[in-house]
Amino acid sequence: MRTAVVHPVHGLVLRGVKEAADAGFIVPVLVGPKAKIDSSAEAEGLDLGRYECVYTEHSHEAAARAVALDPPQRVGCALGQISATGRLGRAHGKGAIYRI
Repeated sequence: MRTAVVHPVHGLVLRGVKEAADAGFIVPVLVGPKAKIDSSAEAEGLDLGRYECVYTEHSHEAAARAVALDPPQRVGCALGQISATGRLGRAHGKGAIYRI
């Protein structure tokens, strides 16, 4: 399932995204600030080159952009860290939002 991963700026989250993608559970779309995502990926030794990315300035924008991906681009659900899921809920108001 094509899945928006909102504000994935921590190495543990990115590692989980990679594991879920490698297992075939999700097709991730990373939504968040490029510098923070890239820095965390580098620290974890992860190559994110095969993942679609939508770059934003901050978490509020990431939540809004993830919601905007919904039906037009066929994102089945959105994942976000605890701090981002409140923003997702306010931006979306419906649908599948999961905390990681």
